[in-house]
Amino acid sequence: YHTPEGSALFPLDWLRAMRDKDTGLPFLENPERFGLLPDPNHPLKLPVGLAPDVPRGTSAFGQWVGINCTACHVGELTYKGKAYRIDGGPNLFNLDHFYRQMFDSLTATVNEPDKMLAFLTSLLNLDGCYLDMPENKSRRESLAVFVSAWTKIRQLGGDELSVADKAFMARIKSF
Repeated sequence: YHTPEGSALFPLDWLRAMRDKDTGLPFLENPERFGLLPDPNHPLKLPVGLAPDVPRGTSAFGQWVGINCTACHVGELTYKGKAYRIDGGPNLFNLDHFYRQMFDSLTATVNEPDKMLAFLTSLLNLDGCYLDMPENKSRRESLAVFVSAWTKIRQLGGDELSVADKAFMARIKSF
């Protein structure tokens, strides 16, 4: 259900920390909206068909996520309240909707200061995040200082806030 096939496209921890632009809920919550089947046995609760991998040259960001064959070829039927998983059967996964929603949510996150701050805060608090790797200690510390400062400035509010937000967003985008 989660074997990588070379399709890694997006940092897994970013996907775990990101919120859906429409619902405001964690992006990976309710994977059924894309036609994906939940997998309660996966340690990160990835749905069937999402495959974590570490593509060459990306290890500083930990695992990435891609799609594998089971996203489209593992189905499920429910009869009288009992679910029957059918390996190799058809599924109603909407790949286009998944990718559009993922990248639209990322765009909204990057372009809206409130969403960016919430994303970075969530990333810092994520269990087992790539930022916990020893080689990312200084990256984590720098990001924590940055998020703390940005949070304090936003709490002050005032007319200067939009200028500060623009400066912080420019700094984040430069990373």
